[in-house]
Order: sequence, then C-alpha cells, then structure tokens
Amino acid sequence: HEKEPMTSKEFRHALAYAINRTELVEITQRGHAIRGSPGLLSPNSPYYNPNIVKYEYNPQRAKDILESQRYQLKEDGYYWKDGKILELELITAPSMGFERVAEIIARQLGEAGIKVNVRSLEWKTLDSRVMNQQFDLAISGHGGIGGDPSILNKVILGEFGYSANYTKNESLNQLLEAHLHEMDEEKRKEIVREIQKIYAEELPALTLYYPKWYWGHDGSVDIYYTMGGIARGDR
Repeated sequence: HEKEPMTSKEFRHALAYAINRTELVEITQRGHAIRGSPGLLSPNSPYYNPNIVKYEYNPQRAKDILESQRYQLKEDGYYWKDGKILELELITAPSMGFERVAEIIARQLGEAGIKVNVRSLEWKTLDSRVMNQQFDLAISGHGGIGGDPSILNKVILGEFGYSANYTKNESLNQLLEAHLHEMDEEKRKEIVREIQKIYAEELPALTLYYPKWYWGHDGSVDIYYTMGGIARGDR
C-alpha cells in the first residue's frame, strides 16, 4: 500500500477478486483450512463480523476494476498502462511452506491479466523487505488470530514482518485503540466488528486461509483452549 499501483485501494480490491482462496484451501492445504476473511478474524471467533465485503472470486470483476483505472488488455493477455505492462513481483520464503501458494496465486492473477513473477527469499530477508515496504506482493503467515482480538493491533499497526503496517485510516486507528480499553464485552464486540468492516474495505493485506490444526492424544487428558492463551500459546 506504499508502492504504486498498490497505493490504490481499488487496485487492491481487484487483486482480491482475482485470487481464488477456495482453490488455495483445496490444493495447498488439501481442504484442511478455512478460507480467509478480508476482515482478518476467523469465522470461528466470537468477534467475527460476517457482514463485510467478502471479495468472492470474480476475475471479471477484477478486470473491470483494472479497466476503470485505464489499464488496457493487450494481445499478450496482460494489462498495460502508459506503455508499461502490469507486472508485479511476489516474494515468499520456502522455509514457511508457501511456495505452492505463491505459484497458484501467480497463475490466478495471470489469468486476470496481471503478470506476476515469484521470487523465493530467506525468511529473515522476507521479513526485512516487508518491514521496509520493499516489495509488490508478499506471502507470509502467523498465529494468534484465534485468541483475543488485541492481535489485530499487532497485525494491522505493527512494524514487523507479518504486519500490514497500515496506519492511513484514522477511524481504524481510533477503533483499534478503543477496543483495548473497552471493558463491556458486547460493546467491545461492536467495535471489533467495525474494525473488520473498515479493514476489509481498506484491504492493506488479504487473509488467504486459516490452517486447521490436529492433536493426537490417548484420551487421558482433556484438551481445551483458553481465550486469552497461556504464556504465548493458546492451548
């Protein structure tokens, strides 16, 4: 969101419409994941807002948005503007296991007329480039979304590798601060739902999927989850 053409919110919307998250779940996770919400929080969260823009897979909608921004589809199958091809670099780290995801996204965006070159980097290099806004598109991952919604402040406003590092919307900034201090649970849910609505519209980053986790045990211990987590985990 700091680099052209990603500075355009509408362009980011086009990217979201061109990415088939259902296909990513079915192929890269073999079905063992939940399709990501543009509002960040999973449908499993009690704070989840279902009433936000979903960006259902619609490559034609993506093309319509691009053409409204004066991009023209050429005979090579890609969009051009001002004599330049619409070409983006997609970076990821093999150690994080997202290479196949990157390949599929590159194909999906290519089918929508956006040329994408995938580049694999070391994990620390990926983090550094994301933190310093030195990238077009990047795939990364993290945990914590299933716990307390205070994680939203970190992954939206934080200055580290898996954060959107997005502070441009003042209403969003104020709501992110407000929910941390709201003691009434229902009022806090209302604030967090509004956060998701604004974030989904701004879309500085798109959540692709939430992996499912499986635990093997012999039944002698009752496994349960605590909302706030214990130490740094949530088991």
